Amino acid sequence: QALDIARVGTRSLSDSQVALLKPQQISSLTYREFSRLGPAQVVHLTPSQLRSIPNNWWFTRISTETRAALNANQVRSLDINRLGILGLTEQQVSFLDADPLASVTFHEFHELPPAQIPLLTAAQIASIPDHWWFALWSEEAHEMLGPEQIRALRVDAVGIRELQPHQVNALSTSQVQQLSLEQFRYLTAEKVTELTPSQISSIPTHWWFTRFPESVRARLTPVQTQALNVAQIGIGKLTSSQIGFLSPSQVRSLPQTEFRYLTAEQAVWLTPEQLAGIDKLMWFTNMSESARASLQPEQIRALDVSLVTIDLLATDQVEHLSAEQITALAYPKFRYLN
Repeated sequence: QALDIARVGTRSLSDSQVALLKPQQISSLTYREFSRLGPAQVVHLTPSQLRSIPNNWWFTRISTETRAALNANQVRSLDINRLGILGLTEQQVSFLDADPLASVTFHEFHELPPAQIPLLTAAQIASIPDHWWFALWSEEAHEMLGPEQIRALRVDAVGIRELQPHQVNALSTSQVQQLSLEQFRYLTAEKVTELTPSQISSIPTHWWFTRFPESVRARLTPVQTQALNVAQIGIGKLTSSQIGFLSPSQVRSLPQTEFRYLTAEQAVWLTPEQLAGIDKLMWFTNMSESARASLQPEQIRALDVSLVTIDLLATDQVEHLSAEQITALAYPKFRYLN
């Protein structure tokens, strides 16, 4: 205890001898010697000594137990910009206020207690580079993000899967319009209407379309509905109002399995080629009676009457059958002829 530690250091001392150092001696140590201290001694380090630690490597040379003994004032003296927070306990991280937290990088955000997430700046939130780093956060931490922070997220890289519905509703229109196909399913009914026609047209299959919750699909606008690739997606998951928004070109792209959803007004848009492609009676009988009754002469003459029974046609439609169609009829169907 009589040694001038500032001059001789602790290198030649044993652990038991270092444990005998007085507070005055400890306050003269350099950061290179902090690793020799025990939990009961580290509390004697001054703020200036702690600020002198140059990087996380020197900080984490101090034992975990000893670091954990640093008190609130000492933790606030650390240069977080150089050290980071990975060497601190959760309780010690909670001692930090907005100023030191402004130095924390995205690599360490997942180490923050949920209560401190609101202290992160918009610039820090915007620095999160991808979904992997964002997904490291706890669910509770994600839930603490406020509207301003939500609007700072790079959703094109991070995604929105971890957000709560009220947080999704805080997204800006420009953020929604940066989302990729995989993220559409996490949108709320309030935000789905902000997807562009180009985004909607990128939905490639029925499977992807059914990832939307029913309440969200039902909010698609007429313009969005007309952007759907219905040839691949189908129209069975649309509301009756949305089906009414379909364009003639969309109807003309439908496979036979979707004819059953069409209204009488839309059935007349089916091409002769589409009707000629009906290869099972069920696809014709599944059409509504009014839709079948609206079929025009050219459409009637495209039907394969060896498969599509003419008893499902109106009397005036039977009159439009071609001679070739009539010669293809089986005798039980003769009774429907004029």
